[in-house]
Amino acid sequence: MPRKRKLLYYFLFMPAVLVLVTIKIAIDRTLAIKLNRRM
Repeated sequence: MPRKRKLLYYFLFMPAVLVLVTIKIAIDRTLAIKLNRRM
C-alpha cells in the first residue's frame, strides 16, 4: 500500500510542477514583452 500511495503522490505532483513551470514561463514572457514595449 505505501508504494502505491507513493506512486499516486508522484502522479499528482508531476502535473502540478509542470503547470507551475508553464505559468512561470508565461509570466516571464509577458513581463519581457511589457519591458520591450516600454523601451
